[in-house]
Amino acid sequence: MDYSAYSADTSRVGNETVIGNQAARSALYFKNCARLKVVGLSTTGDSTNFVVEENIGAGIYLHGCGNARISHCQNFYGGALFMQDAAPGDFGAVLENCYSFGARNATTPGPGTTFSGCVWELPTDTAYDRIGPLGSSAACYAWAGRSHCKWQGCTFKNIRQAAIKISGSHDNVFNSIVDANHFLDCGAALVYGGDQAGDADHYGLLFTNNACHNCATNRAGWHQDAAVVVFGSAMSKILNNTFLYTRDHLGMLNGDSLASATRGILVSRYSAASPEVTGVEIANNAFLTKLHKNTANSNDESASSPGNVINQCIYVESARGVSIHHNHFQNQQIGIFSNSNIGLLEESNQADNTIIFSQGFSNITPIYRNNSLLPGQFTSEHSQLTSQSDSYPTLEDNYQLRETAGQGDKIPMTQTLV
Repeated sequence: MDYSAYSADTSRVGNETVIGNQAARSALYFKNCARLKVVGLSTTGDSTNFVVEENIGAGIYLHGCGNARISHCQNFYGGALFMQDAAPGDFGAVLENCYSFGARNATTPGPGTTFSGCVWELPTDTAYDRIGPLGSSAACYAWAGRSHCKWQGCTFKNIRQAAIKISGSHDNVFNSIVDANHFLDCGAALVYGGDQAGDADHYGLLFTNNACHNCATNRAGWHQDAAVVVFGSAMSKILNNTFLYTRDHLGMLNGDSLASATRGILVSRYSAASPEVTGVEIANNAFLTKLHKNTANSNDESASSPGNVINQCIYVESARGVSIHHNHFQNQQIGIFSNSNIGLLEESNQADNTIIFSQGFSNITPIYRNNSLLPGQFTSEHSQLTSQSDSYPTLEDNYQLRETAGQGDKIPMTQTLV
């Protein structure tokens, strides 16, 4: 089917008082209704308009609608699968087993929306790479008062920017839950928190039990700084997730790989004028790079070395009250990098065949305790735990483990305290 025959409806312009441009260009628009139910609807939009801010119509758009139920619907191309305002009466929508393919713009939930078993997918051709105003946007974007939203058991594939972006402006965003989802080759799985001066605070993120595969490691226009990004916010928890890498980073800048500028989890205050980052817990996450084993199997997708994929698994900067514990790093460049934090705890983390376990700089009263290292082929002979220019650090019981009983007992991890 030739989808180029479908229009992006750019001639349809709302008056921004009764209806906006996004609603005017959507397939279905519902206003001030309760308990709406839509089942099995299929919508198709334009596939050739690459301007993200023009191709903005949704399959279904709601305004002032409470407790809508949208099930087994699908949208191809156009702007988005679903959009809802945050007006009085907009709350409690549930989308179940819906499918979005090739949408240029982001699904926008209303307050209290639940997505269950939904799929967002983009084609792999370069027309969807985000270069300036062209390409595609996040798959889902919750902003300005869209609190209590949940994504559970969903799949995101080939999303160029963030699969899920949660970043408010003038209103707080509370209790965002991202649980048991699958992120396949996305620019980022999640970007969360205040990133502008004057942004309202974000509270209570749960990013749990998710699988991230090759996120933030694709070509220009198809990667972010990290698979998971947390900016200005409080009480964020990143727990029980897996980060799997099965190739080298594909991004290049001036002939150099972008692996050195990429992380697994990035937690940082966006700027000095942005909201603070406080009360973050990062625990029970596993980072694994599948390395090439020189087999004859040409379909054995793998990376050439830890340094060619990402730089740091966990990068934390300018935050208060951060607990990093019980994470596992296998075949990585650097496990944890921390800088200028207040009240940092690194405890009971383990690195296996990782070049450097932890590097800390200019932290105030950090605690590095009960961490362990399993040395391997890529483990550096240099210091594995660095505390440089930290104020009043505590280093206790950090050990290098043995692989066989014949090697004897564990020995202290090599440490540098400067």
